[in-house]
Amino acid sequence: MFPLLIFEIMNITLEFGINASSCDAFTTFGILLSGPFGKPQQGREMAKAAELILSTKPGASRMQSRSANVIQGFINHWTMPLRETLTPLLEGYKAGRSSGDFESAKLCLGFRVVHTFHAGYHLNTDLIAEAINLHINFLHPDITTELWLQIYLLAIKKLCNIELEENEKDFDGILQTTSEGQAMSSLTMQCYTNTIQLELYAFFGDWEEATSLLLTTSDVRAVLQSPYPAVRYTFFEGLICIKAAQSSVGKMDSWKWKRRALKSMKYIRRWIKLGNVNIIHCLHLLEAELTLLNGKNEKTVEDFYKSAIDIAAKNQFIQDEALSNELASSYFGSLNNVSRRDYYLGNAIRCYSEWGATAKVEQLNQAE
Repeated sequence: MFPLLIFEIMNITLEFGINASSCDAFTTFGILLSGPFGKPQQGREMAKAAELILSTKPGASRMQSRSANVIQGFINHWTMPLRETLTPLLEGYKAGRSSGDFESAKLCLGFRVVHTFHAGYHLNTDLIAEAINLHINFLHPDITTELWLQIYLLAIKKLCNIELEENEKDFDGILQTTSEGQAMSSLTMQCYTNTIQLELYAFFGDWEEATSLLLTTSDVRAVLQSPYPAVRYTFFEGLICIKAAQSSVGKMDSWKWKRRALKSMKYIRRWIKLGNVNIIHCLHLLEAELTLLNGKNEKTVEDFYKSAIDIAAKNQFIQDEALSNELASSYFGSLNNVSRRDYYLGNAIRCYSEWGATAKVEQLNQAE
């Protein structure tokens, strides 16, 4: 029904002309183009059309917050650096509060938290705690938004080795609470929660736990479709599948995991070809692990690791720079190449430290 409604809104806009409400027509059509239809550049053009209406049409300013959460949360991250979405989301949040569009303001607030976490900024519990406080005190609170923010606060606490407060929900508690609500809300929250957990398992090297969770996780791409966590899920899906293939005893089991990994990589290659600049380093890291699985030579594997590290550093995804260094260190450790192992391990510890992941730094220091 959603695509049909969007097409009808577009038809009405084209038939009766442009007004302030036309922003909804262009932005929602941009969502379809960017995610489900796989045409992010055209989706970005729809977003630009909505931004032009906002800047020229009388009365369009009331649409600023709603347009911001759609454009930045669902469209722009496909073709623009993730960090460039943060300022517009903050402006959209402020506009929503000023105009009384609290629903859109909450979404801007939520997407800003999500993008800040994934963009590789220093881990900061205060940012999310402040967002939760703003939500509760100023934005007509609802439990779904609060739990959405809580997912990322919980992830940061685990990475920073911060104890949960009394009565604070863990991931299971978040899912249990949302399961009592509407089915779609519950499924959406499950996808956000499981994506974060898969990411945490990968960072902490809990590949067996990651594999088990991946087997029971719904297809995040089908549920979330356009938000950035669907892209992030695809990267970790590929990485976890390759790790499962590497550790499989039977050839058939290894082949099944490898086939799923190749499917994930196919998505990522296509998104990069269409202009996604946020996951280029992810593909190089997957190529390194796949090359290792295929038994290619040492130089080829290291070249892919180096590319992943360099591009992640250039685009300021310090968490992925850290992970790439760690996996490179593990690879050279398996070859008993102590100097290369220690070189990459030292870089991994430095990056994790700069990110603020003290729990991960402790894990690596204890393993030395």
